[in-house]
Amino acid sequence: MSRDVVASSREEPVRDGLGLRVAIACARFNDHVTVRLLEGARRGLAECKVDDADVTEVWVPGAFELPLIAKTFAESVKSMR
Repeated sequence: MSRDVVASSREEPVRDGLGLRVAIACARFNDHVTVRLLEGARRGLAECKVDDADVTEVWVPGAFELPLIAKTFAESVKSMR
């Protein structure tokens, strides 16, 4: 996998996702693409030490349903506060 060229003076950010809860919504339409995106998101979260148990994954029929599930996730967090 290639990486972008970065300045040698650039400091790497601290990526600490311990205790972070994450929701991922994927569309089943074009799942040959969305499965790869999901795998990449999971790899990125693992690199940031986000525990698999703290990741919620939901599949919806298509792109039109994604905003609705995102709103549902956002409202569920608000109700927990």
